[in-house]
Amino acid sequence: MPAGLLLAGLAVLEVVPAAVGIHAMTAGAMGSMTVAVMTRATLGHTGRPLRGDIWTAALFLLVAGSTITRIAASLDAAAYMSILWAAAALWSAAFLLFVLRFGKMLAIRPGPIAKR
Repeated sequence: MPAGLLLAGLAVLEVVPAAVGIHAMTAGAMGSMTVAVMTRATLGHTGRPLRGDIWTAALFLLVAGSTITRIAASLDAAAYMSILWAAAALWSAAFLLFVLRFGKMLAIRPGPIAKR
């Protein structure tokens, strides 16, 4: 968020395009928060310890890499589409990794649900 707000401020001063700050806040902050909530909810609701592992860290790194790449696309008009495709690939890889890592936890119930 701080980087996104800084970039949005620079956009007001016309140092960078307006899209740069917007993408930093939407893809970066919202994407990271989405992954955080999905992983926490999956672990918590399936009764697993609330600890990240190397795969969870990779999810966040892929989202961050996608965000940085998306910002770079806004700054380079000549290579815009190539860089945009790279950002899309990183973003897709992050959520594919989530499905591969956590999908089975969500699809298979470990046992009978206790009555409350």
